[in-house]
Amino acid sequence: CYINIAFPALSIHDPKLYSLYLLSLYLGGNMSSYLFVELREKKSLVYDISSDVFAYEEGGYLSIYTSTDSKNVNKTISIILTKLAEVYKFNFDNLDVLKINTLHSKEMEWEDSYNIAEYYSEELLLRKKIKSTHEHLKCYQNVKKKDIIELAKNILNFNKMKVVIMGNIKSSDINLSKIMKVVS
Repeated sequence: CYINIAFPALSIHDPKLYSLYLLSLYLGGNMSSYLFVELREKKSLVYDISSDVFAYEEGGYLSIYTSTDSKNVNKTISIILTKLAEVYKFNFDNLDVLKINTLHSKEMEWEDSYNIAEYYSEELLLRKKIKSTHEHLKCYQNVKKKDIIELAKNILNFNKMKVVIMGNIKSSDINLSKIMKVVS
């Protein structure tokens, strides 16, 4: 079964977007991310889990995506939401590592002329003001731990969350109300 948990987030114009990208990387950006370690390495419930940010002109969303056996759907969602509810406990001790990884990733991405053309097209079409790649990277460097925690508290709002489950499972087997009681 495929699971997507989404939270309304920020527009492409919001200066807090850099904090959101780092939060997403922390949650599910790679194999050492918070949710990957919890769900794959510790619980063996999923093969992969990822988090991504989609930012548009008038809004956006944070998406957490994974797949699991149908018998593990409720448990998987419950663990994800429980871990997200613990945002106040996130220590972000690896924030410098997250920033460095992001900077290196962006620098490598921008070595490709297609990606750099796409970057400047997005700047021109959506932001209406072209920010150089150097300025863009500096915005990541300026993000503080408290910025990410404050943003996470606002974005990870379970009342606004949307959950999509696709696969070989009956809707009667999904118990979101019970899961929400666990994380409340």
